[in-house]
Amino acid sequence: MRGRLAGALAAGTLLLGLGATAANAASPTLVVNYNSGQCLEVNNASLAAGAGVLQWTCHGGNHQRWRVIDLGNGYVRLQVEHSAQCLEVNNASLAAGAGVLQWPCHGGTHQQWQRINTGGGYYLYKARHSSQCLEVSNGSFWLGAGVLQWPCHGGNHQRWTLVP
Repeated sequence: MRGRLAGALAAGTLLLGLGATAANAASPTLVVNYNSGQCLEVNNASLAAGAGVLQWTCHGGNHQRWRVIDLGNGYVRLQVEHSAQCLEVNNASLAAGAGVLQWPCHGGTHQQWQRINTGGGYYLYKARHSSQCLEVSNGSFWLGAGVLQWPCHGGNHQRWTLVP
C-alpha cells in the first residue's frame, strides 16, 4: 500500500507542482484513495450530467482534479475541474451501494459531504442526506472500480487524501 500511495503522491507532485495545498480548498487537487492509491475521476472525462465516478491511476487530468469547497455549514462540496459539476449520490438514494456521479451543482444535501479527519491527512467523506461514506466498491484495487456510498466503517477503502 505504501508504495502505491507514494507513487500517487509523487505523480501528483510532479504533474501539478507544489503550489496547491490541502488547506487551500479552492485549489483543484487529486482525491486519492488510501487503500488503492488511485484517484477519484469522472469516467472517460465525460462532460455529461450523470457521468459515473470511479477510481483510476493518478495522472492529474482535469477530470481527476476536484475543488473541495467549504460550504460554511460543516460540509463541503466536491466540484470536478473539467466540467465544474459536483459529486453527488445518484438520485439522492439512501441505499447502501448507491453510485456517485457528477451532476450540475445545486446545493442538495446529496451533494454535501462532511469531512471526517481519520488522521495522517486522510478523511472520510460522509454524505449529508444518507450519513453514508464515499468508498471504492468492495475495497477493489482494479482500475475503473466503482465509487459509491456505504455505511461508514472507516476502512481504508473509505479513506481519502488530497494531493496537490
